[in-house]
Amino acid sequence: MQREDYSQRNMDVFNNLSDGKFIFVQDMRTGVTAWTNEAVQYLGLPGATMKDVITVVGEMIHPDDYDKWKSEIDRVFAMEIKDCFCSYNIRNAKGMYVPCIQKGKMVLNDEGVPVIFTGSITIQKKEKELDAITDLPKQAQFLEDLSAKKKSQNGWVAMAVEIKRFTSVNSLYGYDFGSKALYEIACFFKDVLGRRGRVYRSEGTEFLVLLEDYAIEDIRTVFDKVRTELAAFDVDGVTLNLDIIGGVLHTHNQAVSSQTILSCVLSALEKAREEDSYALVVFDDETQESHHKMMEMLDAIKASIRNGCEGFYLCYQPFVSTATGKIIGMEALVRFKNAVYGEVSPGRFVPHLEYHSCFYDLSMWILRRALTDTKELLATNPDFFNFSYHSPMIPCDSSSKSAINVKNCSAIYRPPPSNNSMIY
Repeated sequence: MQREDYSQRNMDVFNNLSDGKFIFVQDMRTGVTAWTNEAVQYLGLPGATMKDVITVVGEMIHPDDYDKWKSEIDRVFAMEIKDCFCSYNIRNAKGMYVPCIQKGKMVLNDEGVPVIFTGSITIQKKEKELDAITDLPKQAQFLEDLSAKKKSQNGWVAMAVEIKRFTSVNSLYGYDFGSKALYEIACFFKDVLGRRGRVYRSEGTEFLVLLEDYAIEDIRTVFDKVRTELAAFDVDGVTLNLDIIGGVLHTHNQAVSSQTILSCVLSALEKAREEDSYALVVFDDETQESHHKMMEMLDAIKASIRNGCEGFYLCYQPFVSTATGKIIGMEALVRFKNAVYGEVSPGRFVPHLEYHSCFYDLSMWILRRALTDTKELLATNPDFFNFSYHSPMIPCDSSSKSAINVKNCSAIYRPPPSNNSMIY
């Protein structure tokens, strides 16, 4: 009786997968490897089945990547590791090298003998495709699924999780190992959630999660379970000590847009990051509403900065000499006011904007405004030398604030050479 070739069995099932994901199955008994039709067409393979796959594919891999690819394959076939994970550049049918990620798994029979080696080669082409490293849907799919959840009126909870200080993993073990670790973590996330949730890849080491209508305490339990497992997470025999932070939005307001929900979830994560909090940061309806109003106000302030710092003005705190009783300097304090929000304390917007790119424009406006206001004092107060400022966007000395000598600002603002104490 002729032995059935596992590599050719049911391959038609895989021929309808999304564009850019190529499946292969190798029968370890016969050495025959079967490929999906798309793989044959895109990569320019000699056929849907082949025997000497290592040689054929090896010739398509960029010479700079061949050694690490071959090493990974050899380790799987030697049963040193269970799974294959490797990123490299492969030549397609047009003769162009394109980046891809190969994942593979050796399947054993009951006696522990290798029977099938199966896996995929993924090339990213579209925004809504699966993430190449983790095989997770991306942020665009999260927003689409969230919109569908809202329309169905079913309960849901949105959460964001970030793996802290993951760059140390890449530094210690290399980028490919780090990518494989992310893939294993993604698989772990999916196992934990099961059918009650879906996990998505956001940016870097951030993951988004869309859950059924869990109670907050149940969500905390899931979060703590993930944290405990990642504290000693095994990848190819290497134990990684990882930690996570998380933010969640628990709301029953179906009128909130998906983009606003995403913004709130990421803001909850940002709060956890700022506080370096080990507890899950939870935003509810009240917090979400407050956050939404804050975002609207900050957007209005950013627009004012882009419009020539409209609505901003300065107040001055004088420095008085205890010896003479005279004003010898001052501190410029920024304020904002408009018709919608009235007087806005700097404590409400500076912490949110000081590391935003627009804050540089505001900082420079403060300097120019303060120097212009100061020039009138120089005529009657020649000993008035200093005012102080503080801005993370403008270099200063090692102290938290720096004093600017008004008479020495000519190099920056180019006053007329006849009087270097006049500031424009």
